[in-house]
Amino acid sequence: MDSYRPQLDSLRAFAVGAVLLAHFWLPQLHFSTFGVRLFFVLSGFLLTTILLRERRDAEVVGLSKGVLLKDFYVRRILRIWPAYYAAIVGVVLMGSSSVEDTFAWHALFASNILFFQQQQWYPPVTSHLWTLSVEEQFYLLLPIVILFLPQRRLRTVFAVCIATAIAYRAMVAITVTGMLDFYYLLPVAQLDALGGGALLALIQHQDGAIDWKRLLSWSLPLTVLLYVLPLPIGFDFTVALAMLILPLAAIVAAANAGVGGLAGAILSSRPLVALGRISYGIYLYHLFVAIAFNKAAISLGYPELSGPLAFVLFSFLTILVAAASWFVLERPALSLRRHFMRATKAPVIPAAPTAV
Repeated sequence: MDSYRPQLDSLRAFAVGAVLLAHFWLPQLHFSTFGVRLFFVLSGFLLTTILLRERRDAEVVGLSKGVLLKDFYVRRILRIWPAYYAAIVGVVLMGSSSVEDTFAWHALFASNILFFQQQQWYPPVTSHLWTLSVEEQFYLLLPIVILFLPQRRLRTVFAVCIATAIAYRAMVAITVTGMLDFYYLLPVAQLDALGGGALLALIQHQDGAIDWKRLLSWSLPLTVLLYVLPLPIGFDFTVALAMLILPLAAIVAAANAGVGGLAGAILSSRPLVALGRISYGIYLYHLFVAIAFNKAAISLGYPELSGPLAFVLFSFLTILVAAASWFVLERPALSLRRHFMRATKAPVIPAAPTAV
């Protein structure tokens, strides 16, 4: 992966669009699950691809893996922190006492642990931050594994990650009564999506491009069937979620290779690519924008906005805020990453949220 792949950016646009649709209009359709899982597969794939290539190039020139590790963490900080801390500090300054009371959890990227511990979405305005916490927790270990373990062991490691996530969710489905949602927030529950993306990157790094058409041809219909059928309680939490990784991996592989035809035209369209580029900001700010708007409406004597109008208006406002964040905060910070790409010239990749 030595150059920019615009179709991968477009996948991020679809992922964040699914989250907006679920949170602003149609929560009962669970589009957010698709969006979150796609974000995780994409993130695992992209960052593993970069780390594998940097490890290869560093070994050629004799560059220390410790330097690579430090550079990776600095680049993650430059990508995630400026907008993230601006957002949560801004919410506190706007008078949110609930966010102020739980600020340390969010500041330390432990929102998912907070919600799991409480077994409730409090504060609700920060409920979406759990995905960013999962990603940051996963990426504390990912570069260490990829840079320092023998490459022949990596397939086993990522396969174990996938199996561990499925086993964990199965154990939860069997032993836990009541709502399972908060058990979904722990990193172990998402290791199949993140590890699946990483495994895809490893396979393509070692063996070349996969036959994504063949994989998609059987995995997509089977996945749709699993989601349509009236499955036993907990079965969707275990098997259907895991099965979703296969068509998502195929779609990521296709976009990475660059598809043609109508699908390629859609994925290469400038509006989608542009939305994908600012998808991190869209995801980060969307609940803040919606809740702020509804609070203002109530204070003026109007009812909260909901339904399709809310989806259109809140999405539009969120895109405006995310675009401003991109130009004012994120792009200037990203420009500093060139100082921390020593092994090779890293590709320009879609902004990671991810995640929902």
